[in-house]
Amino acid sequence: MKKTRRILLPAAFLLLTLAAGLAIAGPFSRTDDSISLAGEWKFALDPQDKGMSEKWYAGELKEQIQMPGSCEQRGYGEEAKEPTVGRLTRVVKYEGKAWYQKEITVPKAWKDKRVELFLERCHWESNVWVDDQFVGTQNSLSAPHLYDLGQLSPGMHRLTVCIDNTYKIPIGSWAHAITEDTQGNWNGMIGQLELRATPTVWIKNVQVHPDRMLVDVGNATGSAQEATIQGEKPAKVANRICIRQQFQSRI
Repeated sequence: MKKTRRILLPAAFLLLTLAAGLAIAGPFSRTDDSISLAGEWKFALDPQDKGMSEKWYAGELKEQIQMPGSCEQRGYGEEAKEPTVGRLTRVVKYEGKAWYQKEITVPKAWKDKRVELFLERCHWESNVWVDDQFVGTQNSLSAPHLYDLGQLSPGMHRLTVCIDNTYKIPIGSWAHAITEDTQGNWNGMIGQLELRATPTVWIKNVQVHPDRMLVDVGNATGSAQEATIQGEKPAKVANRICIRQQFQSRI
């Protein structure tokens, strides 16, 4: 069972100019394990929107594409017949669902760890499956799409991502995120694409306010755990006093 505990830390020791380092002490120390997903992916355009009903995530896609990138960048879509007056003209344009698929290998060292999928920039909506299991949907145009894949067994798994760049949220047709006057309404995933391994008790989110710090701690162990949250000001800051605040909390 996954749980999140939000912990309130008083900010008497915190300054807005402070870059605070946080870690869960003891056996739950942060790990930087990651696997890049850049490279060749399997791929299929879905202009008729048949992929969901036909369960394309359950089989192997036939075409190949290099990621990160967009399907238009790789030449998939409809070629422009003539320039667009007064706006940017893309050589290739596509609007609809496109499917991206990659075989991933979970290392033995990740046994009993929690796995995240990090997609730095998706355009627009993403739907994710691992093997035949649906994971979730996200549609932010400005923040990474981060998926909790839970504890995956070591070995091979099939990761499938369906990207849909049809109009999703009423932000206006002239919004910089989609208009042809700026980047255009492309379909794909850019930036960092990777799997990340974390402990099953981990820091999900940190918010620093003028009078407090809020820390979201996740717990995927299925039982109550004790953890120590440590926040420390860098010792190199001139005319500042280095502090550390600790406490025990069951989460």
